[in-house]
Amino acid sequence: MIFDHIKNVGLYKGLTPAIDTALDYIANVKPDVENGTYFIENGVKVVVKIPVA
Repeated sequence: MIFDHIKNVGLYKGLTPAIDTALDYIANVKPDVENGTYFIENGVKVVVKIPVA
């Protein structure tokens, strides 16, 4: 797990295929994505939890 600012994304690209997959997902996720757990390629699990205002 990486905790950082999105402006530093370039520091992490290329470290592993799984990190690249996760970063690509974050860059392309739609704003209306539903809360839930998604299993995507390279063994990456994405957990989306958008707080209710």
